[in-house]
Amino acid sequence: MKFSKIIAFVVISLHCFWATSQAQKLTYARVSTLQDAIQYLVKFGYLKDINEVASIFTSTINRDLLSPSNPAATALRVAFSAFQTYARLPVTGQFDEPTKGKMNTPRCGNKDIVQVPDIAAVVRNKRYATSGVNWQKIKLTYRISRFSESGFHPTTTMREVDKAFQIWANHTNLEFVRSDNSDDVDIELKFARLVHGDVEPFDGRGITLAHAFPPGPGIGGDIHFDDDEDWSSQVYSGTNFYHVMVHELGHALGLRHSDIEEAVMYAFARSFNPNFRLHEDDIEGIQSLYGEKGKLPERWDSSTMYPIITNVTTAPETPSTAQPTRPQDDSKPDLCAYAFQLDPNGAGIISANTERISYVFYGLPGHLDAAATYKGKTYFFKGDQYWRYDNRKIDGDFPRKISEGFPGIPNNLDAAFTWSGDENIYFFKGDKYWGFNDEELPPVASNYPLPISQWFGLPTKEIDAAFRSPNEGPTYFFKEGNYWLFDDENFQVAEADPPYPRSSRIMWFGCTSYRPGEGELREGWIRRTIKKIKSAIKGHFDNKIQFIKSLFS
Repeated sequence: MKFSKIIAFVVISLHCFWATSQAQKLTYARVSTLQDAIQYLVKFGYLKDINEVASIFTSTINRDLLSPSNPAATALRVAFSAFQTYARLPVTGQFDEPTKGKMNTPRCGNKDIVQVPDIAAVVRNKRYATSGVNWQKIKLTYRISRFSESGFHPTTTMREVDKAFQIWANHTNLEFVRSDNSDDVDIELKFARLVHGDVEPFDGRGITLAHAFPPGPGIGGDIHFDDDEDWSSQVYSGTNFYHVMVHELGHALGLRHSDIEEAVMYAFARSFNPNFRLHEDDIEGIQSLYGEKGKLPERWDSSTMYPIITNVTTAPETPSTAQPTRPQDDSKPDLCAYAFQLDPNGAGIISANTERISYVFYGLPGHLDAAATYKGKTYFFKGDQYWRYDNRKIDGDFPRKISEGFPGIPNNLDAAFTWSGDENIYFFKGDKYWGFNDEELPPVASNYPLPISQWFGLPTKEIDAAFRSPNEGPTYFFKEGNYWLFDDENFQVAEADPPYPRSSRIMWFGCTSYRPGEGELREGWIRRTIKKIKSAIKGHFDNKIQFIKSLFS
């Protein structure tokens, strides 16, 4: 009897493991087991830390997973409670039947929340949520690069896509233009199945219907639809494509999931509604990014020239008349001697407007250590000296010593930028950073320097450069050919697909012929977490199998 119970346990356990590991080969996606549910919680942002998730499995060999004596139980209860709160379910903290049912409801593939330190994190101060980035131009192009191969007609697809763009345009200053240019559009749409070129494959029919990426270069703004779904139009059967398209376009414009169940940006799909329209929460969210119809946000500006290798975020005025002759140099450029103009989206450069730093900011040397715009002035740092500019004109008698103008800040800096969290200027050097506030005495607090590792997700030392994007945009960090976008609101590197770091050569300098070498393309933390989960499960069951074999040997 004892042996039969053990064998039955192993058979059931092996079935759970193999069902999980083979999920992407199934026709229908399904959350059936606790392991499936945990993967769901990881995928949609309710479980965050990889080691924490793996410990949930490694600690369950000799105890019940949800037992109060299991240290992993707290993390799971918090995660299930957070999901139940968002999904408007009774909050039990358990994987119960209502929770299982909701997890099997068709939905968007984007995360619901980025971070859940405790259950209170689910409650937001405002109902809508933004991704922290937005397009910094009002005219956007789009195209469909791949239509459905499952019977959803291209003509119907285009009609519904055009309607979706129009419903957002009705409430904003955005203008959307369909383009036939196969090389350069802002928002690209395609239908795909399973593994399709980004770090999150689709799951077959059911659960994940589509996913979208926040505004940005490359894959930024793109929308992918799962071609295993039963897409439909203007009928109550199947999955209504128009409803999903409007939702995903909200992500492509910079919105995250809303907490309001009636909002279009709520994560879960609803049945066809012939009177479908944006909720007031959706309208408030999109207008917080792009202004009310006919009125641009005051923070918008027609910014132009910024040295990308450092941190200049003030639009220059007409340059001084005492400019040197522009160099005619056909040799391979030394990037550290040049300034670059950001494109209107706030990411990527316009190569035609690349100039030597000394041409854009007369009197500056090349090979600067760092630069930052602070309280309307632009500061450049090199060695033990700094320069101050008012737009493109030098602002006084410079250079001066860093120790005089910025007491408490070291020489030979790696990077500098003004952080949106407090509008103070931050300096990075080695594995440390300093905050500087000229309204305090001393301007550098006594607890500095602090470790860069506090900026979660960034390299922990020797940052090459950093700058804050114009128009209150996000902060970018650069190191050794890669860059990271920092989510200031959650104080961590932004979570995106493909994940950060990304190649600066492709995304910023437009080196489309460049192909990352082995090891440069990395999986996102979701995929790494799931692999770690499966490894832990497999190791657990391998131990059980070896134990049973020993009983019969």
